[in-house]
Amino acid sequence: MGFLLLLAPLKALTLMGVRYMPCEMVFIQLIGIFVICVGIFYIVPRVVTDLTAQSMTWQTVFVCTGVLRACVALFVVWAFGRGLLDVGWLTVSVYDASLAALQFWVLRRTASI
Repeated sequence: MGFLLLLAPLKALTLMGVRYMPCEMVFIQLIGIFVICVGIFYIVPRVVTDLTAQSMTWQTVFVCTGVLRACVALFVVWAFGRGLLDVGWLTVSVYDASLAALQFWVLRRTASI
């Protein structure tokens, strides 16, 4: 979704069900860059070759991106509740909250946090 937000923001928002633009298009593209960067974080452990470091890297990535996703989900719900975002933005909240919950579940099952 990050690349779509960057390259075709109107198409991405339409797919999300967003009916009106809350800001200038460049800010939607900025969100796209942010989403791409979060995705890149998931690639980092694959670059690390040491297995012990790789395990620690996965845990770090899951903790950091899990917290980030939970914060985004809460912010979107808050902004929607205040009437600042269209109902289509709740798809972001559901997606990010689901992934955060999954990541924390995986961390609980594989390591102590």
